[in-house]
Amino acid sequence: MRTVYYQIKDVLEHESDVYSDSIILDTTLPRGTITINQGTSATSSKEVLLTLSYEDLINGSTTEGSGVDVVRFRNAGTVATWGIWESPVTTKTWWLEPLGGTVGENRIVEFQIRDKAGLVSTVISDIIMLNDIAPSGTLTINSGNIYAGTHAVTLSITYVNMSGGAMRFSNERSGWSDWVSPSVAATWTLSPGDGDKLVYCQLRNNAGLTYECSDSIIVDTTSPFGTVVINDGAVYASSTTLGMSVEYNDLVSGVNQVKYTGAVTVGWGTPTSGTSATMGSSVEGVKTVSFVMQDNAGNIGTATDTIIYDHYSPTGTITINNGAALTNA
Repeated sequence: MRTVYYQIKDVLEHESDVYSDSIILDTTLPRGTITINQGTSATSSKEVLLTLSYEDLINGSTTEGSGVDVVRFRNAGTVATWGIWESPVTTKTWWLEPLGGTVGENRIVEFQIRDKAGLVSTVISDIIMLNDIAPSGTLTINSGNIYAGTHAVTLSITYVNMSGGAMRFSNERSGWSDWVSPSVAATWTLSPGDGDKLVYCQLRNNAGLTYECSDSIIVDTTSPFGTVVINDGAVYASSTTLGMSVEYNDLVSGVNQVKYTGAVTVGWGTPTSGTSATMGSSVEGVKTVSFVMQDNAGNIGTATDTIIYDHYSPTGTITINNGAALTNA
């Protein structure tokens, strides 16, 4: 507050009463703050909420200056135009404008305060990203394989428009994992039991927009089963070439390939009703053939059969009448 006193004296030296008037001297610019959408980093809507504060203190003290009178706003940009001066409020709805920019770029809202002394504050601003395009992506389990032999799998994720976002997963949409930072790969455990399994992935960007993708896989943790019969069930074999008749089955993913080990060796091949092969050893004795089955999930099952290999001719002697040279009977 400043007061000016005034007194008049005439030529006869008569003095008037003392007159005065006061005025508030305010040379300090008003100050304030602006926050868009309570400080969130991004928005999917052009309509935002501004939270505002004001003060007009003298020289940084706690003494009020002339007081805040009016405020004005604008969207920053190359064609930014101030709005009209208006009465101050603590919150205000505001529309962001692209101003020639592209979606996903930062938007700046500016405002100024004018006090009752006519002083105008510096430009006060806040920034937010305008992002109204939802993310998108894909989820792939175990590199796209149809079957899995275990419940522990690897997820591969691709995504776009995920600036500042997060992702989470679920089995059959039954409970979701925590939100985690986006990545291109993750380990995951499928729901218990064999059969079809479905995994969902939700992507969320910094504006809160979400996208859901999924992939499925068949879990098969049960080994295939079957039988092998050597030489139609014979007990003995006199030849090194053995014939194997087989049966095989797998209840979930199906038998993919088979092989033979033990007395004979036949590498992995397409399943058939049987085969023949030569033994790797000619030593007589019990011979075991193992029929090995692998299903499409990689599980292994084995069936066996045995046969006795005997390739030497029997020997013996014969004696007539205790070795007599002649007989009359």
